[in-house]
Amino acid sequence: MKRLVIGHWSLVIILAAFVLLASAYAYVTPTLEAPDEIYHYDYIRSLVKTGRPPVLEAGGGRGFGHHAPLYYAYGALVSFWVGENDLEVWPTRHNPFFGYRFGDVGRDNKNLYLHPDDDALGWSDTWLGIRLVRWASVILGAVTVWVVYRVGREVFPERPEMAVGAAGLAAFIPEFLFISGAVNDDNGAALFGALALWAMMRILREGPTPRRCVGLGLALGLGWLSKLTVVALVPTAGLMLLVTCRRSWRDLLRWGLLTFGVAALLIAPWLARQTVLYGDPTGTAREMTEWGPREQPITLANLGPDLYWLRTSFWGRLGYNQIPLSGWIYTLLDVVTLLALLGLARLTLHRLQSPLSNLQFLTYILHSPFSILSASLLLTLLPMIVRRFLRPMPNFGRYLFPVLPAIALLLFTGLSAWLPRRYHRQAAVVATWEPGGQSCE
Repeated sequence: MKRLVIGHWSLVIILAAFVLLASAYAYVTPTLEAPDEIYHYDYIRSLVKTGRPPVLEAGGGRGFGHHAPLYYAYGALVSFWVGENDLEVWPTRHNPFFGYRFGDVGRDNKNLYLHPDDDALGWSDTWLGIRLVRWASVILGAVTVWVVYRVGREVFPERPEMAVGAAGLAAFIPEFLFISGAVNDDNGAALFGALALWAMMRILREGPTPRRCVGLGLALGLGWLSKLTVVALVPTAGLMLLVTCRRSWRDLLRWGLLTFGVAALLIAPWLARQTVLYGDPTGTAREMTEWGPREQPITLANLGPDLYWLRTSFWGRLGYNQIPLSGWIYTLLDVVTLLALLGLARLTLHRLQSPLSNLQFLTYILHSPFSILSASLLLTLLPMIVRRFLRPMPNFGRYLFPVLPAIALLLFTGLSAWLPRRYHRQAAVVATWEPGGQSCE
């Protein structure tokens, strides 16, 4: 009981610190200087003015009219009362020197736009509307951190320090703090992806029930309506149900129909709308037309830069990704990640040495929550790889946020493998504040 109380208070401290830091990001990041924020906020204003999602017209230029609407509807609810006096002016304020020393650490000329003196509270409606939606996004981020903790409690029901360590690690990733304080639909995807993983871990541990399967279906459906990056959790849910119901095809059919039926009820109207407008249910074809396809085939030479971009933008690349952290921070985080992976390998080898038959070991692996968490990460990476062959732009680390609970829990479990269990509580503190220190750099 004492360990549980300490775990709860530790979570409260983590959440309070997260809200404080993410709110600071939301306030100090210049207007429209978060990734694609002008497109995200323009979508919200279109919902406010017309009451329906915008359309990405053929030949109409870049935009996010093909994006799923749920996050933007949330943004519209909190900012509908704000006026609009200068949003259309911002594209003309483009900084002609943007790109100077792009990707170098420094404070010189990093803004995408030239910001006038009246870009301030009381003068600019865009300033106010952006901050309102940003602070509303901080709430989504805080709930996501809480769900990471709940996922950890499902995986380690008797060890709250493991859940605290995973939640702290996730909360203070600089990129997650930054995006949580930005107008960006990755915030909705992160929340519903985390909720879906929580539901999966509960079903895996305690078995399926109508309530749990409906909850999983709702999380998957609402996640799809937030961003397509959540779609990879649909086959993950199917795999989880297959493992859980492996002794009964009837149960598999029953719970599968309930879970995916609920999700389909939410998703089907949106997919029909996308198909009518763009000729495909995702709107990807129109996006490719307006944003441009990849002109040259990808080669092995692209692999190194792509991996560098993916991992650095996961840990932290601010602004329009042109503001990196210091190089030593990425090196340190690479070492931490390597230690975690080796720790997970060590745990697996230890299990291999246990007196289990091959069938028992296979059953253990299939039913392990870490297998499902690992599968969610791999299945999220797969469409990102395919996308890289089609689009000229690299993948961003924030696309992995729907499986943030899996990443945080796998990392912390791997790191804990190198320490005696009596030190895992101290490890949770270190895991919380190590990335947190970089967030305040």
